[in-house]
Amino acid sequence: MKRILVVDDDHAILDYVERILGRLYDITVAQDAVDALAIAARLDRLDLVIADYVMPAITGDELIARVHQLWPQARALFMSGYPALVASQVRPVHICLRKPVPPNLLRDTVEYLVRDTGPAKTEDPAASTLGSNGDDRR
Repeated sequence: MKRILVVDDDHAILDYVERILGRLYDITVAQDAVDALAIAARLDRLDLVIADYVMPAITGDELIARVHQLWPQARALFMSGYPALVASQVRPVHICLRKPVPPNLLRDTVEYLVRDTGPAKTEDPAASTLGSNGDDRR
C-alpha cells in the first residue's frame, strides 16, 4: 500500500484528507513541517507528501526539499488557499490544488501521482497548478 504523509496546520484539512484517502492509502498526518520531518525520518516508505504551502516555521517548498533529501523518489502535492503564491514562489513547480479540494479531484490527483513508483521528478518545470475545479491555473 502506498504511504502518504499529509502536512497541514489545520486539523479539519488533515481529517478531510484522511477521510477521503484513508481507505485507499496508508496515511500519516503531521500538524506542522517540523513534525513531518521527524516522521519522515522514521518511515520505512514514503511515496507522496501532501502539504500546505503556508505553515509556521517552514514553508511547504522547504519541507518538500528536506523530505527529498530523505526520500528522493517521493512525489509532492501542495494544497493551498493561495495557489498563485505557490506558483510564483516554488521552483521547481509542483502540482498545487486550491483549497477546498473536491474529493474526486483529490483522489484522482493522488492516484496520478502515486501510480508510477519511479524516481520523483523534482526538476520537472512542466507540472501544473490546478484550481479546485481542475482547470490549469498557470
